[in-house]
Amino acid sequence: MQLPVVFLAAIVSAVTFVNGNKERYSRYHVNSNNDDSTERRFKPKPRIALPEIPVYSGDYDDNDDDVNDNTDETSECKLKVECKHRKGERGERGFPGPRGVRGPRGMTGPPGLVGLHGFPGPKGEAGVPGNCGSTVFFLAVLDTDLGPLNGTMLKYTSVFYNSHSAYESQKGKFTVPESGVYLLNIAVTAQTGKTAAVELFKSGEEEDELVLTVFGTSLPYLSTSSNNIYLSLFEDQVLYLIARRGMQSYFNGRHTVFSGHLIGRAE
Repeated sequence: MQLPVVFLAAIVSAVTFVNGNKERYSRYHVNSNNDDSTERRFKPKPRIALPEIPVYSGDYDDNDDDVNDNTDETSECKLKVECKHRKGERGERGFPGPRGVRGPRGMTGPPGLVGLHGFPGPKGEAGVPGNCGSTVFFLAVLDTDLGPLNGTMLKYTSVFYNSHSAYESQKGKFTVPESGVYLLNIAVTAQTGKTAAVELFKSGEEEDELVLTVFGTSLPYLSTSSNNIYLSLFEDQVLYLIARRGMQSYFNGRHTVFSGHLIGRAE
């Protein structure tokens, strides 16, 4: 019986000691003012000042004597301090790197706008004098009325211009004095109430060639027909006119004309 009494006395003493210091030894207390329920209110423990711990800014190395001396051998962990979001000082500018490999050629861009007109340039030097103009020309006219004629060579007896004496009025032929391009004009006037026509021929290697035909009709009144032609002729070729074959031609003098001149020399 003595043992239970001793235990009971110890319990009472502990309860009395705790109740006198419950603010210090208890994390909570019971609110006795609330009859229906018991509410636990937690109170923070008082903070205990910790001793300062030396901070090592570098990496730890097991071979570093200074670090090992200041480190508790019984400690099971190491403290590592790392600063984030802190920008360091800007370093010096490095040397330029080597030039890279040239890339492929790009696509051609759109054409640009047309630029403004420039100022006129200086006047150039005078060129070499050119060749003289045409020196070959002739103009021949019938001096009397003729007809009826059929296939007869016409002889223009009135000659007004005849350089190089190229037109022979006695034969009615024009002999080309110089190779080149010639402009020829043929005008035909028939007698009143009549018709007339001429044919132009040029000599060839084997036979003469018909070049063109000009018709003239004076019905009911006097009228004139003409035609022009460009011919490339060689030196010593012959041109002549004849009254058209197969018809009767009546020519009016002074209005039937045969003329021509050189417009370009052969190169």
